[in-house]
Amino acid sequence: MAQIIRETDIEALIAEGDRTKIQTAYNALDCCVPREVSDVLESRLDEDTARIYAFEHACQAPALTMTLRGVLIDEERRAAAIDAFTETEEKASDEITRLAADIWDGFDKRTGHCIDADNIDYRNHLWRRSSPDFVNTCRRCGLSRLVPSRVNCNSSQQIQHLLYDLIGVKKRHDRRSGLPTVDKEALESIRGEALKQGNINTAEIANQAIIGKQARKQTGYARSKVGIDGRMRNSNNVGAAETGRWSASTSPLWDGWNIQQIADQLRHIVIADPGLELGYADLEQAESHIVAYDAGDERYINAHATGDVHTYVCRLMWPSLPWTGDLKLDRQLADQPPDFDPYHSRRDYGKRFQHGGNMGRTPQGVARQIHCPVSEAQEAYGRMYGGWGFEGAFPGIKIRHQELHAEIQRTGISISCFGRKRQFLNRTWTTETLREALGQLEQSPVADLLNLGLLRVWEEMDLQLNVWNAPHPDQPNRVWLLAQVHDAILFLYRPGDVGALRRVKELMEMPILLNGRLFTIPVEIAVGKSWNKSALTKVKL
Repeated sequence: MAQIIRETDIEALIAEGDRTKIQTAYNALDCCVPREVSDVLESRLDEDTARIYAFEHACQAPALTMTLRGVLIDEERRAAAIDAFTETEEKASDEITRLAADIWDGFDKRTGHCIDADNIDYRNHLWRRSSPDFVNTCRRCGLSRLVPSRVNCNSSQQIQHLLYDLIGVKKRHDRRSGLPTVDKEALESIRGEALKQGNINTAEIANQAIIGKQARKQTGYARSKVGIDGRMRNSNNVGAAETGRWSASTSPLWDGWNIQQIADQLRHIVIADPGLELGYADLEQAESHIVAYDAGDERYINAHATGDVHTYVCRLMWPSLPWTGDLKLDRQLADQPPDFDPYHSRRDYGKRFQHGGNMGRTPQGVARQIHCPVSEAQEAYGRMYGGWGFEGAFPGIKIRHQELHAEIQRTGISISCFGRKRQFLNRTWTTETLREALGQLEQSPVADLLNLGLLRVWEEMDLQLNVWNAPHPDQPNRVWLLAQVHDAILFLYRPGDVGALRRVKELMEMPILLNGRLFTIPVEIAVGKSWNKSALTKVKL
């Protein structure tokens, strides 16, 4: 029998303590409110916003499909990964403790048994009651009451005290709160500065703190609750960002993980279902492709045509290195670490530099990002974009930045090549708004392209939901979608079905019209029994 429950009745339901009724009532309210909002907003949509809304609404279907399906987890690998990450975190703390032994001023009270001179094992020490802890000793064995404590690599308070108070590193502050911080960005900055100054110990302390933080984060993901069917699930939040990008979070049942944040070192716990194989379709260098064609910069477009724009940029950053002009040989040189940072390759820095500059970061910002002197950043910036006495390899990019800034100041609106419109409501003349607009320019078309490809694959090839049964070769699907990971999709397919892989590639590689020119962002597909890079093999199609 139907029952009408009003908002005013909720308190009475809570008093009754019937959890089923309470949850049902709240669920009904959660459904009714969006409907009320939709009735008001739908009439206000114009042709463009109605089209975008219809697209986002259509994407809910594959998003829900992937949420219901989840990914299969290898429990042995998961347990081993938890142990490995925990051990990594412990080793990071031990290494920091060793490096800081001469200056660390933290102490713990001694625990354990007391053994006297005659090697008799007593249960408790005999501490002097009248003595302060820092001078107290055991009356039986003579050991001190306090012992040096171990530095916890994931204690922000301890790492701040060690780096800022004891070592005297320049404090890094959070941009929003203004408070001192030792987040990943701050630690990377400290590590880069210390390496430049030759302070190897300080650099390694910062590096171990980074390693410990990353290990703790991945341990948390690995410990996420798995469903009773052995599958890990997540919620796919369609259009969560203003750019149109999706986000991910725990599943509607409050278990699972954020699959978009899983590091490659943990991805190996995601395995293919029996009789199937994993496929990973990735849009190659997607955002920089958009930048190249949006700016109409011929050299940047041609650099992408080489298939390795990141190595191309490395040549601009380190022109004095013995580059050969052969991309394969030069890639080997780009994969080597620079003198000032043994932890990352030159190619890593090339990616960061390229992305930062394309997003409007200044030479000063680039210097902070890649931990080099401003003078060096200015030279690299000039060789890349022009200025500081250089013509620049890709001058059209900064010209486009100026045009976009003027357009935003005049209209307050940006429109992507897919027709997605964004209204900027903050101060349109600031560099912060320009960077938001540049982010919109890069990310929005890639998000729409990927999600359109995902939707096409789902409609044509993912033919059966898996609500109560796991993916199986006997099902009519040609692929089983598993996850959307920003610029790539993860799916299952039948081993050896090259036709299915080729069709996924065809459905995702769509021509884009930008500034009167058609181009296609290439899709690279790799396959394997587990998700991590070492287990995936690229397929030529």
